[in-house]
This record gives sequence, structure tokens and C-alpha cells, in this order.
Amino acid sequence: MRVQLSTLMLLLGGVCPAAAQWHIGMEFAVNTYRGTARDTSGTHVTPNGGPGGGPSIGLLVNQNWHRIGATLRISYATPGFAVTGSDLRVIDKTTGTLVEAASLVSTRVGGIGPSGAVRIELGPALHLWNFSGEYRTRLG
Repeated sequence: MRVQLSTLMLLLGGVCPAAAQWHIGMEFAVNTYRGTARDTSGTHVTPNGGPGGGPSIGLLVNQNWHRIGATLRISYATPGFAVTGSDLRVIDKTTGTLVEAASLVSTRVGGIGPSGAVRIELGPALHLWNFSGEYRTRLG
């Protein structure tokens, strides 16, 4: 019992300082997509097609060193597919999933109160789209 208790105390002692340095959090966001795919083959009203938008949930792991920080974010969404005409918008929420992985580097640009911070983040993002079994990859 003493060995287990001392091992637990050593582990907790090693975790406490790390808790102040690493941040793990959840992110809830609403995606909005701009830009369209257009059908120009006919003379009728041309509908626009693209992702429908909607909520996403993400997991963030962050490490900050004074003014500089690094973040890994992985998020999941079901945006569906939207077709928009002149007076009508149809969204199919049964199709389309998005998995996004982003690695971000940040710097502090301001403060809020005694402990808050305003940061700017920049980095690449990988989007994995699945529309009814057809996978598409985008880098941003």
C-alpha cells in the first residue's frame, strides 16, 4: 500500500506543474461557408451548391510560453449540402461530414484585465470532407 501511495503522490506531484502549462479545452463553433459551385450549362436559373454550414465541436490542446503559443485543434461537423436558387435554399443534413485538423502558432497582442489575453493565431488546416462516401481533402 505504501508503494502505491508514494507512486500516486509522485505522479500527482509531476502533474500539478504541468497543469499550469498545458491547456485542454472543448470548442463549439458555427460554420458558415461562402463561395459556390455554379451550373452554367443551361439558360434557366442557375442554382449554387456547397456545404450547408452548421455547428461543430472541437478539442484543443494548447501550450503557451510567455507571448508565444502553439495549439493543436481537431474538430468535427456535419454541415450537410445546400443548394440555393433565387428564392429557395434546400439543405440536406443527412449527408456530409467534416473533420478538420489545424496546428496553430499564436502570439499575445493584448490583455483583458489582470489575467486575460487577446491572441492572434495562424497556421495550416487540413479538411477531410465526406459526401456520401466520396472523400475530398482540402488544405487551408
